[in-house]
Parts: sequence; C-alpha cells; structure tokens
Amino acid sequence: TYLKPKGYHTSFFHGGKNGTMNFDGYISAASFDAYYGKDEYPNQNDYDGTWGIFDEPYLQYFSKSLSTLKEPFFSSVFSLSSHHPYAIPEQFKGKFTDGENPLETTIQYVDYSLEQFFISAEKEAWFNNTIFVITADHTPNSETIEYQRRLGMYHIPLFIYEPSADTSFVNSRVCQQIDILPSLLDRLNYSEPVFGFGKSIYQSQEGYAIQFLNNTYQIMKNDKLYQSNLETSLGMYNTNNDVLLETNLMGQNKSLDKKMDTDLKAVIQSYNERLINNKLTSK
Repeated sequence: TYLKPKGYHTSFFHGGKNGTMNFDGYISAASFDAYYGKDEYPNQNDYDGTWGIFDEPYLQYFSKSLSTLKEPFFSSVFSLSSHHPYAIPEQFKGKFTDGENPLETTIQYVDYSLEQFFISAEKEAWFNNTIFVITADHTPNSETIEYQRRLGMYHIPLFIYEPSADTSFVNSRVCQQIDILPSLLDRLNYSEPVFGFGKSIYQSQEGYAIQFLNNTYQIMKNDKLYQSNLETSLGMYNTNNDVLLETNLMGQNKSLDKKMDTDLKAVIQSYNERLINNKLTSK
C-alpha cells in the first residue's frame, strides 16, 4: 500500500502448499507483485511431508530469489518448520541434541536455518541496504506456566536488524505486531500520511498492545495490564513483578483503572467505526 507506489517490488514467500491459509488469495487481493509457494519451489524432495518445504533449503531459495528481484523491494517469508510435528531433514537428525523435546530440537534447526540464510544473504549486493524484521505469529505450546497465562501467551520476539547501522539497542517498551508498519516507514523517512493503530518504536511516545480472547479484552501499557469484557473491569496487574497475573490490583489506583479502560474502549470504538464506514486507510 505504501511502498509499491514508491517503486518497490513486492513479494511474499511461503514454502507451504499453495492455498494454505489463503495466503495466495490474500496476496493477490492486496496487490502484491508476486507470490511464491510450494508449487514454485524447484526441488520437491525438500518437502517435510506435512506443511511444505523445510526451512533451511527454503530460506536459501528465498535469499537467491531476492537477488533476482528489481530493487528496491519489500518481501516477506513465512517459515514453517517450527510447527508440529516438528520434523527436521533426515541429514540433520542427531546434529541438534540440546533439546529436551521435539519442539526444542526443531527450534535449534530453525535457528541454524536462519544463520545459514544470513551467511548467504550477506554476500548479496542488496544486503547492506536492507532492513530485516524477524518476528513470530504466536507463541508455541509450552510447558512453562508463564507462557500459558494471558501475559506470556502473547510474548513473542521482534528483531529489527540493519546491517549498516552503527549501534544496537534493546527496546523494552511495550509494542505489538502492528507497530512494525509505522516503524519501518519511519526508518525509511516516509513523509506521506499513514493510517494504523500501531506506533513507531523509534519515537518516544508510550507504546501499547491490545489482545482479545474468550470475551476478554486486555490492554498493556508500560508495566500494567488491564482486562475488561467492556461491561465490567476484570483486572489490573503489574507485569514487571507478576508475570503469572496472580495479584489483581483493581481498585488500588482508580484513576489509572479509568484511564486504561477509556484507552481500551477508544481503540475498539475507533476501529469499529472505521471498519463500518470503510475508513481503515490514510485517505
């Protein structure tokens, strides 16, 4: 929407079976220039037997394919090996031995695959002029209780890597996946109007995140998490020292309770109004 009019070639890569999660249909509707699925991959012997092409060979294919695209380009790749049944290629069995279960073993394989991708990519002409974003769609099934609670179940990694950057830093503020769009456009010095509920992580304003599950909404800001069903306030928690959300602080700071409730309802109301009236764009 924002980069294609600026001359960017836009593409989406997914080693899964064409049609999976309707990715190809969405990519067409969203006016991407190209979609690459399992059918387009040249060596079907790399099929994992369940989802699609194993990550290591597919990410190598992704790296080489980017070098054939017209620059500048915006491209996404959706990996798949970190899903159940956690299969890895036969030649790598026994290589990753630190995992206590199949998931952890597969994650080591995925990490190796990413490493190999960057080893290949850094040899390409486009590498130093590229911003890489690595994130997840959701957390995995975990035996750790922290990741079974309403805070940890939304705790995913987000790495933004710029090979040409002089510094690195850890941003500990609350952010969410919809912050990726304004953050990237911010780094690209995009000067035209942008619509979105996210915020650039490079700006100083307070970050936030909203989630919804089983008729419960929650909003996170700084070290507080507030929950509501939009009729009744359900909870307020300190996420710094109560990751299991065991101590409900509701009522201890009524002004904060009200502000978090108002902020949550404002975002929901704005989204619904814009969706009904087809105003979910910068125009």
